[in-house]
Amino acid sequence: MSTPRQDEILARLRGEGSDRWTVPDDYATNLRAELEADLAPLRPLISNPIWVGKSKLDYVHQCERLAVEQDKAGFADNAAATVGTVVHRALSSRWGMREQLSPAGLVDRAIDQIAKDQKGPAQFLAELGDAELAEIRGESTNQVTHYLDTFPELLRDIWRPRVEATLKAELADGAIQLSGRPDLAIGQPNGKTAGTLIIEFKTGRFSPRYIDELRFYALLETLRCGVPPFRIAAISLASGDIQTEDIADAVLRATARRLVDGIEKLVNLAAGDQPTETPGSQCHFCPASDNCLTGKRWLAGGEADDYDLYLLRK
Repeated sequence: MSTPRQDEILARLRGEGSDRWTVPDDYATNLRAELEADLAPLRPLISNPIWVGKSKLDYVHQCERLAVEQDKAGFADNAAATVGTVVHRALSSRWGMREQLSPAGLVDRAIDQIAKDQKGPAQFLAELGDAELAEIRGESTNQVTHYLDTFPELLRDIWRPRVEATLKAELADGAIQLSGRPDLAIGQPNGKTAGTLIIEFKTGRFSPRYIDELRFYALLETLRCGVPPFRIAAISLASGDIQTEDIADAVLRATARRLVDGIEKLVNLAAGDQPTETPGSQCHFCPASDNCLTGKRWLAGGEADDYDLYLLRK
């Protein structure tokens, strides 16, 4: 038996009452050609392939120096990010297994898998004390429980769930590599009619940037299979709230423009341009915060609420 909240979310995911988009045969081909034409002037400036994912694109649009410094520093594990990784691994294993484990059992299994793989936050987890590890386990269990309480059960044969399946696209003769791994994709196109739904699960409150991330995945899916998804959705595991957007031509073209603008910035930075500094909430956790005068000035007078700080820690 499903709960009223699960029924509500299921209806939002299905897009009941919405028309599904049927694209022309050459839609994805033309979209790719337009991207290639827009990027062609940048090709002579690219000496080594440039990899572009959702985070790098987000960083460079927030602040060019942030993008440069994050690239130098790499990803740093912390408690909030580790909870997110554990939760996603727990949910991924649940979708793929036949036996039913409790939320705590799923979390323990996920932590064991991370330690075995020696990837992601494995070292961070190994160095935690018992109390800190218990906090990670407890918060992860809470998030998984929230998911089970709010998200409808997936019928594997009908919904065809793909968990963290990598989406890739190459542009400019391979000089630009696009890649992304949405949390979950379900459904499939019906010929040239959109039928795929792309979902991201979030362990914090919503940010407008989440929709930009999902639009990037929608663009990759369109380039990959020739048919766009019909809808994207971000679901908060903490609150059960859901944000959705139907994918239309205008959405994909706006996403393509944002992608080209971001790639242009990344190419120019790689070619030696001095990064511009754009102050904002990201200054609180930018690797350059100690020696960036622009950021220091903003921090001296700027304020960020707990929501902003939480998102930046993620």
